[in-house]
Amino acid sequence: MFDQIKKILGLENKELKEPRELKVNFNEILEFVKQETKDAQIDAKNKTDGLLNEIFSEFENLEQGLRELKKAEPEAQMPIGRKFDFKIRDRFCDNINSAIKRLKRPSDDIESIFNFLCECDSVFKKIDDISPKSSAWLRYLFQEKIKGIGMAVKNIQNQIKELRDFLDSDGMILKIETRIEDITKDIEKIEKELANNEQKLKKNKKEIMVLNEKIDAKKEKLVELKNSKENSFLSNLKNEIKNKKQEASHIEQHISSFFSGTHRIMKKFRYIDAGLDKEFTKHLDSYLNSPAETYVNEKLDENWNIHKILSKINKAIEKKDINVSKREHSKWTELMDLLERGDLIKYKQHYIEIQSKIKECEQEYERKNKPFKNKVEEIEKEIKKIENNLSLLKNQRSELENNRNKFNSELENNKNVLEEVLDGAFTSAAGKVKVEVIY
Repeated sequence: MFDQIKKILGLENKELKEPRELKVNFNEILEFVKQETKDAQIDAKNKTDGLLNEIFSEFENLEQGLRELKKAEPEAQMPIGRKFDFKIRDRFCDNINSAIKRLKRPSDDIESIFNFLCECDSVFKKIDDISPKSSAWLRYLFQEKIKGIGMAVKNIQNQIKELRDFLDSDGMILKIETRIEDITKDIEKIEKELANNEQKLKKNKKEIMVLNEKIDAKKEKLVELKNSKENSFLSNLKNEIKNKKQEASHIEQHISSFFSGTHRIMKKFRYIDAGLDKEFTKHLDSYLNSPAETYVNEKLDENWNIHKILSKINKAIEKKDINVSKREHSKWTELMDLLERGDLIKYKQHYIEIQSKIKECEQEYERKNKPFKNKVEEIEKEIKKIENNLSLLKNQRSELENNRNKFNSELENNKNVLEEVLDGAFTSAAGKVKVEVIY
C-alpha cells in the first residue's frame, strides 16, 4: 500500500545519497513519523484541498447549468404531432441538484475523502435515472445547455479520478500516522496478551509441578503400605488360607478315593429297592454325587448316616439281592473296615479342624483387610483425581503454548509491517532514512 510513498519526499529518478540510519524507540515512533513526514503531509493536504475545491467549484457550475436548463426555452422546434412533457426536464434538474446539495465536504482523513468520492458517484447515477427516450428529447430540444452540463460532469469526473489516483499514491502519506498508530496499538495489544499468556503459562507450570509432587507423595504412601507389616501379615494370612484350602481339598480327594470303588454297588442298590424312603434316597444320591463332601458334612445322629446306609446295602449283598464282582466286594469290604476301625473319622475330624481354621482366618482377614483396602483405595482415588486435574492442566499448557506461538507470530508480522511502512515512508532528496525500531 505504501510503495508509492517512496516518491513523497523527493524526486524518484534523482540519485539518492547513502541512507541515513536512525534508531528510534518504539514508544517514540509515532512522534518521529509525525516530524519526519510533516512537510510531505502538508503538501499532500494542500494538494487534496485544492482538488476538492475544484470538484466543489465544478459542482457549482453543474448546479448553475441545471438551473439554467430548467428555465431555458427549447432551442429546436418540436416535430409536428410530437409532444414533450417539460416536467420531465424539471424533475431531471431537481433530482440532480438535490443530490449535489447533499454532498458535504469531507474531513482530512483519507477514508472520509474516499467516502465522499463514492457519494459523488451517486450524483452521476441520478443522470442515468432518466429514460433513453426522454434523454434523447432533452439533447434535441436543449442541445447547447445539455452540452454544457455534460462538460461540467466530465470535468468533475476527471478531477475525481485525479484525486483518487493521488490518494492511492503520494496522497497515502496522509494516512501514515493513522497506519503507524494502528500498527503500534496492535503491537502493544499483542505484547500485553503475550505477557498475560506468559504469566498464565508460568502459573500453569508451577501447578503442574505441585500436582506431580503430590502424585509422587501419594504413590510413595502406596509403596509404604505395600511394604508395611500390616500388608505382610495380610499376605501371610491369605497364603495360609490358600494352603489350608488346598489341604482340605486333598483330604476330600483322599476320602473320595475310598468311596470310588463302591459307587457301582450304591447305584445298583439305588435302582433295585423301590421301597426306600425319600430321606434315605436323598442321602444316598448325595453320596453318589459327592461322597467326600457328604461324608464330612453329615452328622452321626442323622437318620441315614454312612454307617446305616452301608449296613443296609451290605445286607442286600449278603442276601444276594444285588450282584457284585469280587473287585467291587473287595472295595466294599475295605470301606466297611475303614469305618469300623475309625480311620475315616480321623480324616473327617482333621477336615473339620481345617475348615474351622479356614473360617477363623477368613474372618480375621476380612476384619483387617477391609480398613487396609479402604486406605489403599482412598489413596488411589486421590491419585486418580489429581491425575485428572493434571491432565486438564497439561491440556491448558498445550493451549497456552499454542497461544504463545500465535502471539509471537502475530507480533513478528506486525513488526515486519511496521518496518515496511517505515521503509516506504522515508525517502527524500537528501537520502533514504533507514529506521531501526528499538523495542
